[in-house]
Amino acid sequence: MVYQKFRENVEGPVWKSLDYSLRQMEILQKRRVIQGEGVEVYLVPKTSDSSDPEFYMVTDDNVLVRISATGSPIAIYNQKGRGATRRLEAVVEKDTKETYHIYRERLPVNGVTENPSLTEYQLLERLLDYVKKEEAVARRGESSETGKSFKTLSYNAVISRFDFLQTLTGGETIIPDQYSDMIFIPYSDGCNYRCVMCPVSRTKKFRPGTETKFTRAVDHIYNSLATIENLNMEGHSEIFLNGTDAFQQEISYRQGKTDLSLTMILDIVHERFPWISKISAFAGSKSVLRLAGYDNSSGTFSQDIFPFLTGLQDKRLVRLYHGLETGLDQGLKRINKPVNAEEQEAAINILKRAGFPIKEIVLVGTLGKEFTTDDGITFTWRDHVNATAELINRTQPYRVMFSENRAYRDLKRAELVEQGLIVEHEGPKGIEREQRTLMRKIRLTETRGQRDDRFDSDYQEALPNTDGENSVVKIH
Repeated sequence: MVYQKFRENVEGPVWKSLDYSLRQMEILQKRRVIQGEGVEVYLVPKTSDSSDPEFYMVTDDNVLVRISATGSPIAIYNQKGRGATRRLEAVVEKDTKETYHIYRERLPVNGVTENPSLTEYQLLERLLDYVKKEEAVARRGESSETGKSFKTLSYNAVISRFDFLQTLTGGETIIPDQYSDMIFIPYSDGCNYRCVMCPVSRTKKFRPGTETKFTRAVDHIYNSLATIENLNMEGHSEIFLNGTDAFQQEISYRQGKTDLSLTMILDIVHERFPWISKISAFAGSKSVLRLAGYDNSSGTFSQDIFPFLTGLQDKRLVRLYHGLETGLDQGLKRINKPVNAEEQEAAINILKRAGFPIKEIVLVGTLGKEFTTDDGITFTWRDHVNATAELINRTQPYRVMFSENRAYRDLKRAELVEQGLIVEHEGPKGIEREQRTLMRKIRLTETRGQRDDRFDSDYQEALPNTDGENSVVKIH
């Protein structure tokens, strides 16, 4: 078989370094869905909470292509070297913002050569044409029922999808886990917080969406995606509700400021996308505590919020992102987040008790090597790390996402640095040390796999770019 030949041409350590799913040889072999002449396609099942099923297309010219369930090419790998130096290299990789990165020096790929006269767009077109050609060969082979759903997006379809997604993620949008099988739907504008490091702080205050506006947005997104040639709509497995705080939307509804509740949002989504099994959103501590009738002085609750929360889960809201930032009260005050560590912990415990998996977002580098409060007391990065690790160890979230500081010059944090109230780390090594120390001190007892599987280190990639608009392709 082509796959066996490919396997024989790749030494074990190289194969293991490529992807978790490629290490599970027996599982992968049992998932072959197409066998064609010189090309095979495998379905790689979901094996962790951070990944969805993918197709792996392997060719007899030693090229491997990863393709999402929607048909969007994710990466193209080429085999290079001989003997002990033999290795697999990514020629093309797609990042979380749907940008394709092409590494010229790793070409050729089956006739697609490094040609200085070609633009990055022409190179991407030729590479994706190669993928389409191999797909056509595969589809003439023997196929299982699953294999019949295998298809890839053309260059034009990739461009169309990218351009459309940019209309959904412009401005100050933050999509924490953006990937090819996700749809994101906006339901509100703005944010009630004015955190000094967050680009969303530049926008207006939170403004809840209305039923008419949200329904139109859902219909527009569905219809626009449906027009993209070869896009497998039902390959989308998750919807992210694009707004800063889903529970603030519910509060606005209960206050009579909008006719759209959080429950209605989920109903409208399922009416248009009935196959979707996962919906996720941001959750803010203040809004959760307000819905629960939290009393700061006594630490008690006057409202039974749990029937409401479990009802949301029944409608497939199954994952929440929560901005912990830091477990240090003085640090929260320095970044202007209007909540203290005790309130953060109370909100997390409510959501966890209701059964929600929580992805905690933690700052790395934002409070600097040290920072000074308004009353002149100085705290170091170790104070931030110790308090944060202790709070996480008490609350035990499902995953921790590290958000490395991004240098937005027009935000309040830049002023604090100029005033000496935040002293920056001495280069990237200081930030790396802070993150390593956090990882060492955090003890997630519910870990089901390797320790590092419960940490995401690239949340900052979800933030708006500091260097202009996104591009569909970049050359390296």
